Parts: sequence; structure tokens; C-alpha cells
Amino acid sequence: MRTTASVGGHPVHMMVVHFPMAFLMGSAACDVAAAVGLAVPAIVAGYLLVAGLATGILAAAPGAVDFVTTVRPAGGRSASKAIYHAVLSMGSLALFALLCTFLESARRDAAGAKCRSWWCSQAQRPGAASP
Repeated sequence: MRTTASVGGHPVHMMVVHFPMAFLMGSAACDVAAAVGLAVPAIVAGYLLVAGLATGILAAAPGAVDFVTTVRPAGGRSASKAIYHAVLSMGSLALFALLCTFLESARRDAAGAKCRSWWCSQAQRPGAASP
């Protein structure tokens, strides 16, 4: 498939879309592992969450360019599939962003309580500013 957003004939969206999926799934897995007491540094989950959100936004840009310049003019079934894909992708990014916001407020509330989450560990580190 020829796309407008490409490097050397290779579509950029296809190259970068795997990073947010891997980061966000890794974040969820690390959060669950830390919550059940496995020896996983909980800080990894927070960094993976932020990386997943950032790369998700970066992956959306070439996808939007491809949609506007390649898919939508072709119309038909491919355009409806692309819209469905975009809605699901942006919806999942919005849910993870909401989770990030929720966990940040939980970190602020738990500043002093024993917590295994990355957010709590940031609040409890020596020299951390109290919210």
C-alpha cells in the first residue's frame, strides 16, 4: 500500500504503531505483577505508561496523514475500517490517559501510605515534594 507518510517507500504508521501497544501492555503487566507482590520494580509500569501514551500520539500523526491523503479519497469499505480503527485506537489511548490521571491522584492521596505502585513510590522517595 502506497502512503503519503512513508520513508523509503515504507509506511511510517506501520513502523511505529507497535511501540504504543507494547509499552501499554507492558505497563499493565508490570502494574499487575507489582500489585501481587512479584519482584518487579513498580516504577517500570509508570515509565511504560508514559512512553505508551507518547508513542501512541506519535503513531497517530502519520496515521491521520495517511487517512486524509490516501484512504478517505479512495472511500468505500477501507475508509469505514480506518475510521473504526482510529476510534478504537484513540479510545484506548484516552482510557490509558485517564488511568494515568487516576494513578497520579492516587499517588498524591497515598503519600505516606505503603503502596507498591510506581506512583506511590514517587511520592515516598526521599526528598520528594509533598503534594
